[in-house]
Amino acid sequence: MVEVMLVLLKQTRILFLAEINKRILVMLFGCIDSPCVAAAIVRDSQLLSHSLQTINDSSMPGTNELS
Repeated sequence: MVEVMLVLLKQTRILFLAEINKRILVMLFGCIDSPCVAAAIVRDSQLLSHSLQTINDSSMPGTNELS
């Protein structure tokens, strides 16, 4: 349970940083259609997918590596 909470905290931090990055890039380039902004959004969504998979894996019984 503690591991899941830590993963959720990391995920919240990733989403927060992704939103800040997106806003900074929009301010710098003026629009969301910039290739740089699009690449950042794709990267952030890949991080999100990976983090959600980590949450799913850690919440499944028998997958924790306790020995």
